[in-house]
Amino acid sequence: MLLKSQDVREFYVAFNTLTTNRLESSATGRLIIYGIMNEWDLQAALTDRWLLESPNFAPLGKLELVAWELMFPSWDINYKTTRWNEPSLDFVFLSQSDSFVLVELKNLIPNRSSFLSAFCQVSHRAVQFADSFSKERLLKAFNFCMTGACHRTCADADATKALSERLKRLPNSVTKDRIYRVLAAIDFPKEHLALLEQFNGLSHSELSDVIGIPPKSAKERLRFSTMKGADYDPLRTHPASLYTVTFEK
Repeated sequence: MLLKSQDVREFYVAFNTLTTNRLESSATGRLIIYGIMNEWDLQAALTDRWLLESPNFAPLGKLELVAWELMFPSWDINYKTTRWNEPSLDFVFLSQSDSFVLVELKNLIPNRSSFLSAFCQVSHRAVQFADSFSKERLLKAFNFCMTGACHRTCADADATKALSERLKRLPNSVTKDRIYRVLAAIDFPKEHLALLEQFNGLSHSELSDVIGIPPKSAKERLRFSTMKGADYDPLRTHPASLYTVTFEK
């Protein structure tokens, strides 16, 4: 479920945020709590899930997974046997209307500071994606994910071929009003609804004021602060959304 700011509270009330107790109710959740499953493991599990069953996110409907761990500026795939030395985007989806849904995944986002960093991260990657987009680059990333070194055996061959043909028909550039940003995690901080509304409501200069002068260790806030307002502000056509990762008991 893809949620805009005004829908998040209803989703939260209906389904509740996963707490430690709820995490412990599933095998996968227990692995995360005790540090056995890292973010790479979680991403691998979700990749397999979303290749087998395309997610249906409102308001865009059915999405198709195009790529994961897409790095910028090279557009290579962050993969253990090749390279992993650039900022990367966790998931790229394509909607039926040819909009892109860009997802940043975290195991847990426990507090305001980490929520701000994740918001900056998905926003920075969205700008990088739009400003350096080309159909050729996207197809190269897609082919590497689906048929290359990190090929998933669960990817359906016919569906992969059909999606490849769709990608070939895309325009050779993408406008930022066709990009949706999503923060995905198993758990968010208690005040995440207010934080999402606050950050979505701020321009680049206003959010940079909130960030202040970040320490060198705060790489995602530094990356956001060094962007130009003219690059970021068009993304605000679609507010960032939240996706709560759940597991069966």
